[in-house]
Order: sequence, then structure tokens, then C-alpha cells
Amino acid sequence: MASPKHLTRTLFEQWETVEALVRATREMPAFSDEQVLAAIRQAQPALDDIQVRDALRRLLSGGVLEVQSRSESFVVNAHVLEFVRGLTHEHELGLSSVIQARIEAIRGATETLTAGIEAGDTGQQTQAISRLSTLFRDIARQLEQDRHAIAELAEQAKSADTRAPIAKRYKSVLDAYDQYVEPMNEMMDSGPSGIFYHHLAAAEDALDLGYNRLVRGNLHSFENAMHEFNRLISRRKLSDLKVIRIQPIHENHLVEAIDLLIQTAEKVESGESFELFNQATVLDDRQLDHARQLLIDEGSARHGLKVADLFRLTFELGKENQDVESFDDIDSAASNGTVLMAKLVTGLAMLHLMQDKSRNVQALCYLDEALALDSANQRSLIKTASEFGFALMFASPSPLITAHYCVPIQQLSNGKNHISRKHWQILQPLEAVEA
Repeated sequence: MASPKHLTRTLFEQWETVEALVRATREMPAFSDEQVLAAIRQAQPALDDIQVRDALRRLLSGGVLEVQSRSESFVVNAHVLEFVRGLTHEHELGLSSVIQARIEAIRGATETLTAGIEAGDTGQQTQAISRLSTLFRDIARQLEQDRHAIAELAEQAKSADTRAPIAKRYKSVLDAYDQYVEPMNEMMDSGPSGIFYHHLAAAEDALDLGYNRLVRGNLHSFENAMHEFNRLISRRKLSDLKVIRIQPIHENHLVEAIDLLIQTAEKVESGESFELFNQATVLDDRQLDHARQLLIDEGSARHGLKVADLFRLTFELGKENQDVESFDDIDSAASNGTVLMAKLVTGLAMLHLMQDKSRNVQALCYLDEALALDSANQRSLIKTASEFGFALMFASPSPLITAHYCVPIQQLSNGKNHISRKHWQILQPLEAVEA
């Protein structure tokens, strides 16, 4: 089998011939040697006989044409046939039974998704959602192909010999109606006899509920993580602050809409978890309709709702003997030194929470312009970094009384900086501090 790269190059070089052969497959599924050569000559009239033969060899070696088993005839590669038909709208009418089977598969995938939601199995939910996505895509592609195929049948009938009886000219169109259009009308009926909209609506409702539960669950997980984060930073000495917290504040209109849909679904006792969205079940529940439409509109405007859309962060700071205040922007919350200290401690806490706790790793954090912090905050930051598993390195153009070691940086003649352990200056060994 030819490589994809080789096949693609052959398509590019022999496109006129390939397009002609694909068009001809409507009348003949396989081609003789002479028929392919004739197609090449017609598509590329400037070629001589040797070049025409060479083009045939290229079509075979490139995988565009294949030799039919137990025959000397050639057939167009099935993948090439589908690809070129899709680009040129040269379609054959499919079978309504194929779409019916895919619609029934939607029901099975929806049941799998429902069971995954009820069990809280995200793996099962992901698998079912992936299956539904594939089915929706396949059905849409086949419906589009069939639409073009029916239009082509009608055009062929119109352009046929007008001397032929109308029944003969339009036989293929009438057969398509009996064998495809009428069965499809029955499947697409929005009433109780139709299966398409019933299964599609059930799948849509299952996806809605699963998505809402997933987003709401992730928001809850994020809030728990923020609680742990605030617990870490609240124990640290930050300048003159008594209280520092970062709080997620709900976007109430979104969170309440999600909660309403989830809570309503959980109250349904009919066994059909998703009758929540059945108009016959909740015909007059305007609040429910408003909540769902709100999430649809917000999701469309934001290209899908994410956990980050459900909250905003505020910084709560409080000094001794003062009330706690909330700020949307930490830069405006306090003095420069206090704000810098708050950013540094929160940054270290985030890095600490991101670390793999199963591995004991000592990391190095580098802080430039360390003189921006006073000595008390420098000492507090050194202690905090150590507790979080980091060794802190200050960079400063002037001496710092809080440093334990001084690491001179020498500039070499080639312009590069050089640091050597032999040149370290011990100001106050850490062992002496710990003792």
C-alpha cells in the first residue's frame, strides 16, 4: 500500500485524470486497461503514448488505482473515491437503513452516557460523548452527501433524452423517493412514530446535564483547592497584614442556572432522568426554560462555558484593628512593599501546590531587586520559601543583612558570567540558624 504522502502527491499530479475516473464510477465500478488510458488521454491531451502509460503506472504505484482481485480490471481506491466525491459533489445515494442504524446507535450511546452520569464515571461519560460526536458527524456527512446525490439524479433526469417517456427518464428519481425519501420522512417525523428527533433530543439533554454536572463539579473542586491555598498563605507573616485571602466569587446568574437544571433533574422520579427537558413534562416551567436558554446563550457567546466563567477572584486583606476589605486588583490593595510580599508568598504557595508530593525535590527560587523588601519581610520570605520546599536566592546591588551566603558572579573575558562553589562567602551558616 502506498504511503499517504505518495498518494497525496499522485492526486496532485494526476488530479484531472482522477476526477474523470471518479465521475465515471457512477456508470462503471471497474475499468479496463484501455478505459483508464483513454481517460488519461482525454484529461491530459498533451501527453504522448509513453507518458500516458507512465501516468497509469503512477496511478497504480501511488495507490490511487488498485487491481481488482481475481481480475485484471482497475478500481479507484475507496478512500480516494470518498475524498474526491466529497470535494466535487459527485455523490451516490446512500441507504436509509444506514442512517437508521446510526440513529439507533445514538440511543445506545445516550444510555451509556446516562449511566456514566448517574455513576459519576467520567471515563464512561467521555467514551459516550466521543461516540455521540462521531455518530452526529457521520449522519451529517451522509445527509449532505445524499442531498447532493438526489439533486444529481434530478439533473440527470432533466438532461436525459426528451423523446424518452417521462416514467423512464425519472425512474431513478422515483426509485430514490420510494427507497430513500419516504423511509427518511418516517424516521424524521417529529411525532411519536419518528425516531430521529426523539433520540436526538434525549442525547442533547443527556449532554446538557452531563456538561452542567461536570462544570459544577469542577467549580466545587476549584473552591476546595482555593480553601487549601488560603490555609497555606494565612499562616505566613506578610508585612503588616493580619488577613489575606483570595476568594472565588460566583457569577450567580450562571451558577444558579446550572444548579437549577441539576436539582430539577435529580427530582425527576420517572426513571427517565432527562424528562427534565421534555416539554410535555415541564410545559409551564418558565424559570427552567430561562435557565437553559441563559446557559445556551452564554455558552455560544463564550465558545463554550468553562469553569473560569463561573467565578471571579477577589483579594481580601485586613490589617491589625481594621476591617477586612475586598479588592478586584491586588495592586491597589496596599503599599508597594505589602503588595510585593503578597504576590511573592502567593506565588510560592501556588508552586508548592503544583509540586509532586510523592517526590522530595528541593527547588531554587530567584528574586531580583530584593532590596524592595525590608529586612523583616526578607526574613519572613526566606522562612516561607523553606517551609514550601524552596531555597531562596536574592539578587541585590547592595549588601543584605538577611543573607546567609554570598555568591559572587565573575565576568569572564568572553563576556560570560561564572559562578564557582569555591568562591561562596559564608555569612551565617544555615546549620547555626537551625541550631
